[in-house]
Amino acid sequence: MTVKEHRPVAPWLIKNNYHIYGFNVKLDCQSEKSYFTMKQKNIEQFNEDLIALHRRKAELEDIIAAARQTEEQLRNIQFDIINRNESLEAINAVTDKIYQSLDINSVAKEAVASMINYCQTTEGAIFEYREDSDSLDLLAVNSIADNAEAVRLTVKMPVEGNITGNAVREKRIIFCENIATDERIRPEVKKAVMVNGARSLICVPLLFQERVMGVMNLFFPGQYNFNDYELSTLLSIGKTIGLAMANARYIEQIKEEMEERQRAQ
Repeated sequence: MTVKEHRPVAPWLIKNNYHIYGFNVKLDCQSEKSYFTMKQKNIEQFNEDLIALHRRKAELEDIIAAARQTEEQLRNIQFDIINRNESLEAINAVTDKIYQSLDINSVAKEAVASMINYCQTTEGAIFEYREDSDSLDLLAVNSIADNAEAVRLTVKMPVEGNITGNAVREKRIIFCENIATDERIRPEVKKAVMVNGARSLICVPLLFQERVMGVMNLFFPGQYNFNDYELSTLLSIGKTIGLAMANARYIEQIKEEMEERQRAQ
């Protein structure tokens, strides 16, 4: 029979009631209670600190989110101010040009030149809407090269059955992303306008007090890319040109009336 060996315990360990090296030396009840009470308090304090830390983290996340939102709002305001300034500059530039003349053909010529510069494209045209014949008469063309065939085909167009007429009927900007495949454009007109490299088109109505005075067509060699501010600017410029056209026609009417009175005398 083998006798199980026990490691000797120092007398002072037993005397002071320590639990060490696997020996079951009982602690004093009061000491044991104090130990677990302190341990429980430490755990509770740790939990409270952890909860406070999570709460503070959440507060910081809210502060960061609010700061980012404010920063985004400031960027949007700055973007809005920049776009509004650019829009006003474009409108003023067109206004300065078109009001230098009271002749409707000169107004149309200056207007289309200014719009080509603003849109950074190479070709454009302005048509006057004739209510009596429900047709569109070509007033001015600005192109990088002469295109007699396109002019011949569009010098006078019915409103019905073509994309430019849609701008008259709907009083809004009409878009054409691909001239070659757009069924709203007659085949012979497609061929003529694509000679100089035009691939897409927008039609801007020229309005005066909700009355359509005409349409401005702007052609692009590729895909156009306008944001909401630029489209709004185009509509505003269209109204400015429409007003200038209305004034020019009114002055012509007054001149004709004065000439008739002079002949009558």
